[in-house]
Amino acid sequence: MKIQYLQLFETLRKLKNKGYVALISLMAEDLTPSKIQENTHKSIKLIYTLYNPVNKGFEEIETIINNEIQSVVTLYKSAKYDEMEIYSQFGINFKKHPNLQKIF
Repeated sequence: MKIQYLQLFETLRKLKNKGYVALISLMAEDLTPSKIQENTHKSIKLIYTLYNPVNKGFEEIETIINNEIQSVVTLYKSAKYDEMEIYSQFGINFKKHPNLQKIF
């Protein structure tokens, strides 16, 4: 499911209430064109994979961001280190993260 980044937190909250209680992975992909071009803005795709242990279903949520997005650690504690890793590698600021720091 592709959504706007402003809808991410609310969408994940609703899915958690529907039984998708496990964040299996959080991945980032750099969509920014070549750095050779000037005035290029950062464009990062975030992919959240959720799991529902009751119906054994998976749900994948994709969104595209520029520089920052709200942390989902309050919903899924497993996001803590994934967000720190993405911050280290891509410079994405996760607002309201409990301890956002570079790990690399």
